[in-house]
Amino acid sequence: MNKVKKVLSIAVIGIFTLSSAGCIVKTQAGKDNTVVAKIGSEKIKVIDVRNKMKATEEMIKEQYGSLTKSEAQDQLKYYYENMLNDLAEQKLLYIKAKERNLVPDLNNIDAEVQKEIDLVRETQFDNDEKKLEKALEEAGMTMEDLKHNYRESILGDPESIAAYRVQHDVVKDETVSDEEIKTYYDNNIAYYTTNPGANMYHIIVKTEEEAKAIKEKLDKGEKFEDLAKNNTDSTKDYGGSLGYVEYDNANYDPAFMEAAKKLEEGQISDPVKSSFGWHIIKVTGVVKEKQVKALDEVKDSIKTSLLSSKQQTKFNELVEEWKKEIGFKVYTDKLLKNIF
Repeated sequence: MNKVKKVLSIAVIGIFTLSSAGCIVKTQAGKDNTVVAKIGSEKIKVIDVRNKMKATEEMIKEQYGSLTKSEAQDQLKYYYENMLNDLAEQKLLYIKAKERNLVPDLNNIDAEVQKEIDLVRETQFDNDEKKLEKALEEAGMTMEDLKHNYRESILGDPESIAAYRVQHDVVKDETVSDEEIKTYYDNNIAYYTTNPGANMYHIIVKTEEEAKAIKEKLDKGEKFEDLAKNNTDSTKDYGGSLGYVEYDNANYDPAFMEAAKKLEEGQISDPVKSSFGWHIIKVTGVVKEKQVKALDEVKDSIKTSLLSSKQQTKFNELVEEWKKEIGFKVYTDKLLKNIF
């Protein structure tokens, strides 16, 4: 019995040490082994989060030059908190993956790689092998490259693979009806409507003399976007682009808009005076009459959007149920205390 007590004492001394003030403080090993999340019987320790944060720390260090700067510290805290929550939810999904027999079998890696390829073909390419092959070609990859990447992912992080499989498994039967698509289209018809207007660009200067000089340069063939670099507003960084502007937009100076309305496709105006200065205006993509996209034109995109939303909602609801069912505790304060 005395030997057991002695061993335990040595173990405790290994985790804690006495400071010069006589207070017990944790060693680095003690900090790293602090439990910062409990998911059922599973635990996440500080060291688990640290290991996942290495790449992020390098990124922040490169951005700020040092991890000790206040801005870098703020970023680190944000990312550490998010990483802890991500790892905790991944652990939750891993538990569910084991229940559903969705955990990768590392002793049969080729079959597991094929499962991932089948899954990506189904979820991203409508089970169309040609679409998958085309996407690989455009990405400069081969099927062997894809298999290699999946092999590395499965062997390197099987929990993450299992978590994704669970997410797919619980939402795969969600559907969107034609009625739902039509309802969404009717309720959001403005989104699919283009009112009369144009893509507008301008060069803005302070005086009429400057504007006339710029117009002469344009007439001689100089590029609009090059001359717009001297604009007195933020459009100087975007070739003078104001985006698509509807003709009835009340946020623009009336004199500016009146001149813009008179321009035909690709035409450039003479100098125009507004309350903000002198403009040279150019328009493209002119729309003279209201245009409404037909339902058939946007049906597929609406379906994709609605399906994604329904799947995400269902998944989020299930995750909250599982947290209550299994037990889900995240101790962010403990994490930050032992990191910073």
